[in-house]
Amino acid sequence: MESLVLEAACLPAPVEQHHAAIRPLLTEPALRWGTLLATAIEHKVLCLLADTLTTTGLADEIPRAFRRFLASVLSTNRHKTTIHRAQAAALTAAAARQHVAFAAVKGIALESQMYGGRGAREFSDLDFLVAPDEAGAFRRALRLLGYQPGRYDPTTHRVTLDDLTSATYTRLHDDLVAPCTAVDIITDLPRPVPVPPELLASMLDRRRSQPLPGHPQVDLPVLDPLDHLTVILLTARRRTHAGRPVSLRTRADALRLVPASAQIGPATQISTAGDVRGLDGLWDLCRADGRWAPAAGS
Repeated sequence: MESLVLEAACLPAPVEQHHAAIRPLLTEPALRWGTLLATAIEHKVLCLLADTLTTTGLADEIPRAFRRFLASVLSTNRHKTTIHRAQAAALTAAAARQHVAFAAVKGIALESQMYGGRGAREFSDLDFLVAPDEAGAFRRALRLLGYQPGRYDPTTHRVTLDDLTSATYTRLHDDLVAPCTAVDIITDLPRPVPVPPELLASMLDRRRSQPLPGHPQVDLPVLDPLDHLTVILLTARRRTHAGRPVSLRTRADALRLVPASAQIGPATQISTAGDVRGLDGLWDLCRADGRWAPAAGS
């Protein structure tokens, strides 16, 4: 029962369809709210659940304690998202001055265009795909903005410093809710299957721009939807190769990218920059069953 609620929330659908699918589940006596929230936290879709219940009006029909908790979680994530957007805007401007070819992926690239910009998409860092030969210039842009190489240590409230070639740079904030912004620098695609070496460069050549809420002077560089879907599915395959499950958040990302890119069927091979051999079956990782993917030709 709990999985059905979360699966329904993850599917991109009109408000009326979400309401019709989820309301009968919320009234089931067998629904265990503790299990529902724990599973949502594990799969990083707690804010998506909160947003879905809010936009459908179903939040008014759930127990008061859970309603207040979900409202607080959603408000907190909106605050974090606002801070991360400001950092993405500053970095976009700084990297542009360095003439760096890069594109935002995952959370910051999806939250406003694919999730409505209401705090529904949880993310804890900024992910940027950067051309390998321009990674040094991208890191210099980060350092000019006050970022340090390394990750945030919550016990010391400092950055555990790494060398200058680190794949993660972090900037501290004077904010109790969002004490830092971390930037993950991606210079290569996940390789659980063979990937043409020129694929990353061609993806960056096809990048486009989209508005960044709250920052009208900045257009955020993002990947073409089909390229972005390829990155998401390659990352999912890498997780399964490492023995880790594919989260509901990853499935929700993939499902939202499908309508914006190509028609994807059960055994469709993703094709970008010509034929990308070896990607057959990646889409199956984002299926729990037939509900998770559009029917062929739809």
